[in-house]
Amino acid sequence: MHIFRTVSLRFRLFFTYAAVSLVVFSLSFALLFFKVREDLTHRIRTELNTSNQTITDMVETTAMVSIKNHLRAIAEKNREILAYLYQEFLQGKISESEAKTRAIRVLLSQSVGDTGYIYCIDSRGTAVVHPQDGVRGRSFAHRRFIQAQIKNREGYLEYDWKNPGDTQTKPKALYMTYFQPWDWIISVSSYKEEFSKLISIDDFKDRILGLTFGKTGYSFIFDIHGNIIIHPEVSGNVIDIRDAKGVPIIREMVRQRKGFLTYFWKNPSETEPREKFVAFDFIPDYGWIIASSSYTKEVFSPLPEIQRLFFFILLLALLITGGVTLAVSGSITRPLTSLILRLEKAADGDWSMRLRQTREDEIGKLSATFNTFMDKIGAYQKELVTEIQVRQDAENQLKLFEKVFENANEGICITDRDGRIEAVNRAFTTITQYPAGEVIGENPRILKSDRHNPAFYQSMWTSLVENGYWSGEIWNRKKSGEAYPELLSISAIQDKSGLANNYVAVFHDISEMKTKEEQIKHLAYHDPLTGLPNRSLFKDRLNQAISDADRTGEMIQVLFVDLDNFKNVNDSVGHARGDELLREAAKRMLSVTRPGDTVSRLGGDEFTIMIPHIQKTRDVATMVKRLQSVFREPFTLGSHVFHITVSIGISIFPLDGEDVDSLIKHADLAMYQSKTRGKNQFRLFKSRMARQVEERVKMEADLRAALDNEEFQVYFQPQMDPGIMMPAGMEALVRWVKPDGRVVPPNEFIPLAESSGLIIPIGEQVFQAAIHQGLMLRQATGMDLSVSVNVSAKQFEDRGFGKMVADLLSRENFPGNRLEIEITESLLIKNSRAAMKRLETLSELGVLTAIDDFGTGYSSLAYIKRLPITTLKIDKSFIDDLSRDKETRVLVETIVIMAQKLNLGIVAEGVETREQLSILSQFGSVEIQGYLFAPPMTADRTREWILNREYRLETTA
Repeated sequence: MHIFRTVSLRFRLFFTYAAVSLVVFSLSFALLFFKVREDLTHRIRTELNTSNQTITDMVETTAMVSIKNHLRAIAEKNREILAYLYQEFLQGKISESEAKTRAIRVLLSQSVGDTGYIYCIDSRGTAVVHPQDGVRGRSFAHRRFIQAQIKNREGYLEYDWKNPGDTQTKPKALYMTYFQPWDWIISVSSYKEEFSKLISIDDFKDRILGLTFGKTGYSFIFDIHGNIIIHPEVSGNVIDIRDAKGVPIIREMVRQRKGFLTYFWKNPSETEPREKFVAFDFIPDYGWIIASSSYTKEVFSPLPEIQRLFFFILLLALLITGGVTLAVSGSITRPLTSLILRLEKAADGDWSMRLRQTREDEIGKLSATFNTFMDKIGAYQKELVTEIQVRQDAENQLKLFEKVFENANEGICITDRDGRIEAVNRAFTTITQYPAGEVIGENPRILKSDRHNPAFYQSMWTSLVENGYWSGEIWNRKKSGEAYPELLSISAIQDKSGLANNYVAVFHDISEMKTKEEQIKHLAYHDPLTGLPNRSLFKDRLNQAISDADRTGEMIQVLFVDLDNFKNVNDSVGHARGDELLREAAKRMLSVTRPGDTVSRLGGDEFTIMIPHIQKTRDVATMVKRLQSVFREPFTLGSHVFHITVSIGISIFPLDGEDVDSLIKHADLAMYQSKTRGKNQFRLFKSRMARQVEERVKMEADLRAALDNEEFQVYFQPQMDPGIMMPAGMEALVRWVKPDGRVVPPNEFIPLAESSGLIIPIGEQVFQAAIHQGLMLRQATGMDLSVSVNVSAKQFEDRGFGKMVADLLSRENFPGNRLEIEITESLLIKNSRAAMKRLETLSELGVLTAIDDFGTGYSSLAYIKRLPITTLKIDKSFIDDLSRDKETRVLVETIVIMAQKLNLGIVAEGVETREQLSILSQFGSVEIQGYLFAPPMTADRTREWILNREYRLETTA
């Protein structure tokens, strides 16, 4: 150590820096080398896995499309064959029986894959064509997938199936098409385990072979038996193939199904095996393994170059360090020596501060000289304190100004009197993308855009000269060439004589603010879901078009378009899919309009279209035909397919109105008429529509007044037990009796009450009156009479219906098992799950349920068996034909027998003659309701009818 202390400071610095540099560079490179290797491994693994997933998704999607197209092509081809045979029959060349026999032979002669086949069912679910003898002629309507076929008749479907003789069900798929003349649903089916045999590899082979990783990496596909599906160089079965180290790489990938492996591989075109990475995934539906591979040597190719670069940098660093160290150490020691000599000459006094002199090098000598120099410094110490304080204050203020300048959010630019830039802050660079070094000495016109004319800049300069200040919005250009708006203020910095020495410009980028203003403006006039103009913008454009048409004498067509059955989409697949359908519907409407037309969404599923410049009235239907044509194509939402039609109302300027509101209102009225007449139609506005609406509005107002004035009365029509000739119950029927005594028939006001929503309060009022008056009749007559009340669909679906019934029964102390609600079959079929829940709730109260007008709707045994139904009411239309139509008599007898077998009550409505009564009595126990015994009567009249025994048949005869 003593020897090292005596060595010159210059050489000590040299050896120390060289050793430190060598250690630091070596450690840094080692860490960098392993980090780069690890990062390269991670990147290639991620890239291979990502590529594999992409290929897997592409293969699954393409394969499924290929399968669907394959099945669909077979189905449509066979429908063409059936159509040809049917034409042969129509032309009299063959009988219909022979045509069907040939069709069945053709269908059964075909196979799909190894075990797939073609079969047909009719719209009742009965198998009319099937290769299995045990299947043909049987009804499979109870199967869910058969119900789906009956409902849809066209499209793709997946299900589980077990043929006679099979031990278990297997997943299948089919594509079906409908041949209407014979009511055959043609279904081309295949087991999903055979899908791989239906796939066309050529659909995606070129895309997979086109994928590469680096120069030599590629992707390939094989099945779990080792058969190559796609490979750029290998074919055949490779299940037993091994790599250069004897590892059965294919068997290993089949065993793992999914993962990442390293192995040594030699392609047929290569001479030596090389180490490779491979990532692989498994597609279980097809039994395929997707693999992507790359050579490790190619992945790690940058590493040798990094090693060579390191040794070059290390050598260069040592040379630079040595040279710099010697130069720096020399520049230190020489001044130190010179300083020592000068301090020795300047020493002439005694100093109070001393340094210990313990070293013999230049620093030691400097210490001795420093002790002498400090003696002189003391004399000037007091004078320097004051000066230092002044300088510190000035420096602190300058630092404060510098921080404000640099940290300001606004861009700041300072120029001299000639406009040359002297300084810019950090925000200037952030906004303009110009570094300070590129703009210092330049003129601010480098930021100038082409958005302003020379007069604008002349006005700016005039303001600066006259007022010393200018502010406003201006467009400038960034270094990238992008123009942007900014809020700019420029101030002149004047000297004592009033002349401008500098100019300070402060600006702020307002691009975001401008963008938000445009967005707000767009949202104010456009529908956020479809991007179409909203009602406000539509009315504005229509108003402008009316002004133009006034001058030119042309006509304007306004279409009010409503999507039919759109509610079914939201109810079945959700509002998100419904929004997707609305966007697609908007695109289809835009596709058939002209550039000058306007398509608008008013809200929900309602759209309006304005077509200006109409020359002749016969041109009106042109747009309607185009609209209906684009809606013939079904909407595909995920796995669901919807056929949506449109109801269209049309008004024409100036024939149907001369202002915006009238034209829209009249088109809306015409659309409503179109929808009420069967949907998928269009109607032109006619003046009588307005009158009908006025009458409807008036009647709705009268309905509300009638509800407030309690003008709805309950009439009762008895239900007779013919076995004992005694009344068993009463049906409560609503009548609207106006103050002038006129009775409005139910068929005139019930539909309006349904559509307006008034049916719920009206129904509740009728329920209250029926239960209260029914209770009075039970008490007055002493008979255990039941009361039946009709319930509308909206009232039944109302969430408060069950609670309302429960509260009435409790308040009136009316026995629940003597109250019967009457509902229609269609209400049950519409939403059987919700109906079951409500009926079960009512059943817990003891309330009975009757199916009204039975036989006129679905007449399905499924819901009768599943739901708590207690009574079937045979519709009057069957009773009317009972004595003169043998088939009707058989049908009624069948309904009676079925009800008896199911322990259900049965009521025949509309019995008016003794002959009808006699026929019904032959069928068994059937309650009778009709004018043969009594018409609907008020509660008071019903009481008299019962007490006076007017129900005796000889009295009423």
